[in-house]
Amino acid sequence: MGNGRRWTAGALRALAVRERERGRYVRAARWHRAAAAIATRNRDPALIAFLNDWGVSCKFAGLFDEGESAYRRAVALGPTSEQTAVLAHNLGGLAHARGDMAAAEPHARRALELRRASRSPDHPDVAAELAALAPILHGLGRYAEAEAMFREALEIFGTDHREAGFVLGNLGALMQDAGHVDQAAACYEESLRIKERALGPHHPAVAITLSNLGLLRLRRGGDARAPLDRALTIMRARLAPDHPALRACEARRARCP
Repeated sequence: MGNGRRWTAGALRALAVRERERGRYVRAARWHRAAAAIATRNRDPALIAFLNDWGVSCKFAGLFDEGESAYRRAVALGPTSEQTAVLAHNLGGLAHARGDMAAAEPHARRALELRRASRSPDHPDVAAELAALAPILHGLGRYAEAEAMFREALEIFGTDHREAGFVLGNLGALMQDAGHVDQAAACYEESLRIKERALGPHHPAVAITLSNLGLLRLRRGGDARAPLDRALTIMRARLAPDHPALRACEARRARCP
């Protein structure tokens, strides 16, 4: 922003979205922060959307306090019912990323209730809320309920939908924790196939599945170095140094013989 160009909030937001789609989350958060600052000064009527986008990028980057602050500011502005569903979804996702499942569940359930009240049962937005709540329930130890939600989301999305890659990755983690290692491996492999095709081989979402695949191999006594090394290369280039996913992957790699 030091080249003399007069940036608008919309231009910065578009740049941030492109960076986020490429998995460059820290950069995206920086541009979204600048866009929200301009929108705030200009009293932009779309400020809630600017704040929400900022929070999303912060969550992916691991900048959790900053992201929560952005979401809370948006909530305080009096969002519409539609915006409330989005913010509830994202607040739940942020708490989930922090590992606070008890705080995440009420937000995620509210988002699902709002979507079911305004969408058909087979709408992708309903599937997205099911896919968001299921890993929270997994974290709370409610495996059967979580698995049912994962499978319902997959049925709505279809197996080749981009979001199916995320659902399958999370279902694989559930199967792994439940001791169903063959099913977990199959879910991870399919998740990788979909994510790499939809997002490219260097996206952090790909790294998450690689890290989980590495953990599965560790638990089976196999060689986990290749998937974990690849995951670390991606994460170190795209995530904040203290991101929980990066720390977990480093710990897994340290366990390799």
